[in-house]
Amino acid sequence: MSCPLGGIIFWIDRLAKEKAGNPKKELLVMRNAKLFGIIALVAIIGFSITGCSTDTPEPTVTGVTVSPASVTLASGESQDFSATVEGTNSPPTTVTWTVEGGASGTSISTTGRLSVAANETAASLTVRATSTFDTTMSGTATVTVAAPPAATVTGVTISPASVTLASGESQDFSATVEGTNSPTTTVTWTGGH
Repeated sequence: MSCPLGGIIFWIDRLAKEKAGNPKKELLVMRNAKLFGIIALVAIIGFSITGCSTDTPEPTVTGVTVSPASVTLASGESQDFSATVEGTNSPPTTVTWTVEGGASGTSISTTGRLSVAANETAASLTVRATSTFDTTMSGTATVTVAAPPAATVTGVTISPASVTLASGESQDFSATVEGTNSPTTTVTWTGGH
C-alpha cells in the first residue's frame, strides 16, 4: 500500500518557502500548516489501521547450504566446511556449527573445521550449520568415516641375531615387529635346543 504522508509534508514545506517574507501569506501558511497537520495526524492513524507502513521489511532466512555437501574422512583427519545463508532483506549470515553422531573426541570449531577423533567408530557423521538469526533454519553435510586399514605384520627381527654363551651365562634379547598400519609390537618369547 502507498502512503501519501510524505506528499503532505512536502506540500507544507513548499508552501512555506513560497510565502516566506509576506506577513499575511505567512499567517495563511501557518493556518494551512495547522490544518494539514491535523490531516496528517488523522492519516497516520488511518493508515496504521489499514496496514500502511514505511518500515523496512524484516529479514527472513529461507535456507542454509553447507559446503562440501559430502566428504569421506579417515579417523584422525580434519575438514573445513563453509555455510551460505539464503534469505530476503539481507539476513545475518552467521551460523552455529555442530557435529552429530560421533564419538566424544570428534568435534567441530566455531569456524567450521571438523576434527574426526582417532578412535572414531561411527560409520558416518552429520555436520550441521544453524542460522543464528533464525534457529529453525539449518543445513547439513554428510561425512563418511572410512574404516582404518587392517594392521599387518611383515616380520620380526631379534637382536642380537646370534651369540655364544658359556654354561650358566645369560643374554638379553630384543625384538622389533615390522608391518603396515601400526601392528601391535608385543611378542611371546620361547627357547629351546
